[in-house]
Amino acid sequence: LNREHPGSRARPLRRSVNGQGECHVKMEKRVSGGTAATVARKAAPRLVLAGSVGGWAAKFRELGWDVTNVPHGDDVRKVAQKLKPTAVVLPVDHGDETGLLICAKLVRAVPMCRVVIVGPAEEELERFALFAGAASYVDADGPFEDLTRAITGQSVWED
Repeated sequence: LNREHPGSRARPLRRSVNGQGECHVKMEKRVSGGTAATVARKAAPRLVLAGSVGGWAAKFRELGWDVTNVPHGDDVRKVAQKLKPTAVVLPVDHGDETGLLICAKLVRAVPMCRVVIVGPAEEELERFALFAGAASYVDADGPFEDLTRAITGQSVWED
């Protein structure tokens, strides 16, 4: 709770999310008993799901996340540049371009966005994903919680 003098303006707070991008914060003004107070409230994470990983959209929306599905790889970078999402989730194999190539382009075009690549549990693919600039590589057959932790920047080992 941030107390202010009446008539002053609320300023949005900007914080880094694990060194990766901005935390979206909305400001609300509340007046109680003649005293103005500003309450910071985190906005829902904004997420872009590309191609075949779009099937998880309903689960993320149930969590209150702002989700955009992008069916084609060519459009992912354009959408990410426009929306400035918290994260982009890509399949490792994505049509004409691989998810690895799209990832390499994305981290340069939208550097504050986390890129998570989803694919088979293969050590070599994970190394390539990290080399391309992905924040994480997640097993496509793994639990949904692993994906949400990768997107938010939490360790899989944290409880």
